[in-house]
Amino acid sequence: MSEQNYEVSDYLGIAPFLRCSINGENLMPLAKALFVETAENIDNANAWLNLSIVLECIGLPKEAHNAQLQALNISREYLRNAARQPVSLRLLMFVIPGNLATNTPLDCLLEFDDVEIVYYYINDDFDNINSEDFQFFLTDEIPEHDVAMCGFADQSYRGENAALWQQKFAEYLENNWEDEQGTPLINSPKAIGKTRRDVASKEIAQLADMNLVMADVFSIPAEDLANAKLPENLKFPFIIRPAGSQAGRGLEKIDNLDELKIYYQNQQQQEPQSHLYFASEFVDYKSAKDNLYRKMRIAVVEGEPYICHLAISENWKVHYVNANMYDENQQNRRDEENQFMNQGFSEVAEKFADAFMALYEKTGLDYFCMDCALLDDGRLVIFEFDQICVVHDMDRRDKFAYKAQPMARLRDAFRDYLLRV
Repeated sequence: MSEQNYEVSDYLGIAPFLRCSINGENLMPLAKALFVETAENIDNANAWLNLSIVLECIGLPKEAHNAQLQALNISREYLRNAARQPVSLRLLMFVIPGNLATNTPLDCLLEFDDVEIVYYYINDDFDNINSEDFQFFLTDEIPEHDVAMCGFADQSYRGENAALWQQKFAEYLENNWEDEQGTPLINSPKAIGKTRRDVASKEIAQLADMNLVMADVFSIPAEDLANAKLPENLKFPFIIRPAGSQAGRGLEKIDNLDELKIYYQNQQQQEPQSHLYFASEFVDYKSAKDNLYRKMRIAVVEGEPYICHLAISENWKVHYVNANMYDENQQNRRDEENQFMNQGFSEVAEKFADAFMALYEKTGLDYFCMDCALLDDGRLVIFEFDQICVVHDMDRRDKFAYKAQPMARLRDAFRDYLLRV
């Protein structure tokens, strides 16, 4: 993408900018062009929101936040046009202000599809949630749509007011949506609440007889962390992260109290606003055969699993970007991922079919993703599950052509679900 083929009149979503970033393109010229566009079209909300995404992609979160505020002061509704015509379906996404990890990046999955997405930013004034009126959440008319979906991440970790906000929105949808709108609603706020890490671990614990495991997750207030006051059942070593963090941000393994003190001091310098942390026992999922860690991302649609990637690394803190999967010298890892995605995963899907279906039924999430790993003893350890993980088919075809078919299966399954729900 370049400034030459950028149209200020369109809201482009995350996908085109993420594709540029993954392919190593320099987004700075586009950011500069967007600054010019917003200066010349100061009331164009699409330009401001596009600028916000680009600024976050190039590592300027404060500037991205300010650009997003400018956009939302102009409009709360954004249309991402379908790439293919005619449009088969219009999906209404309820989202909230925040960074790129705040809402479901569904346009990355449906990048070149015939689904039109309308993003509607809900009023997230947590401190003033005192109304049963739906107009508190959506100040304008609800746009025309065929299917609606709640696309925001769980917010209850942000405090009592945020939890009440989420509860009130859930209650209104449960009591009024069908009568007032008559359109299907997927991934309700109540279901989204079950993705909160400490809640999720309890949901998974009930499926232990299906060979699913997730370490108990404890929520620790910042003031307790400052005083090294830990839950009685939390033992060293454990992993800890700020509540609400994604992609390994602020995630560390703690072996003793000295490391805990250093961790807290560092967090106070980097993210002093964090008031809650999630901690859980460290599960060493390293393979005995070669001492490597393998973490897979699975998307689940109506209880059916679809493989998105397999990352292989020497480090326990595995993320696809830092696992050297793009390295020219790691063809063997890409070969293994190829074999797993196109052949080996079918065994995992079959072995844990009942578990995936049970998790879908327990949470009520029609679409969600999970990061997980196979343990040497045959169990599946789950690190997290939610509906906001990025899944895409944007990696270079010369290295990752093998991803096309598995990702097409996921994309088609989700699209088909939207059309018949």
